[in-house]
Amino acid sequence: MTRNPADFLRGIIGQTIWHVNAGGVTWPSFSLALGGKVPRQRPLKNPAVSDEFRENAGEMAFLVWSTWRLEMEDEIVATSAQSDLAASKLEELKGLSVEEVVCISPAWDVVVRFSNARILRLFCDHLAPMDGVDTNWELCVRGEQLCVGPGAFFEFDAAI
Repeated sequence: MTRNPADFLRGIIGQTIWHVNAGGVTWPSFSLALGGKVPRQRPLKNPAVSDEFRENAGEMAFLVWSTWRLEMEDEIVATSAQSDLAASKLEELKGLSVEEVVCISPAWDVVVRFSNARILRLFCDHLAPMDGVDTNWELCVRGEQLCVGPGAFFEFDAAI
């Protein structure tokens, strides 16, 4: 049986986001730490993140490199085209749980619905190898990593 990104991504349903890493030099990319907290062998030294995240990694990590939009009901809350001010809107995902995930081929665009009616839409727009990041999004779950992009390409591997 062939695995695909949609099946793997459904593993985050019911999980709670406990850390959001957004803003700064990596903008507009961001990451979400979900599930349990796994103690790090070596704590991070980055003073810009919480003590909790320096000491622990997420059991699941969702990294977004592509264009994205955050919505609530009939309102656009933030987009990847905005400045770091939008990072504070992503921070509001902290403490929310994932209620539904839809992943649409062939590019594996994603729609995530959260417990407070927030909706995150990912538009997988990295199509060809380019300088920098080719990946549209990544999901690491318990030692396994899925990298999606460029284009319709995806690959499962051992997490780093």
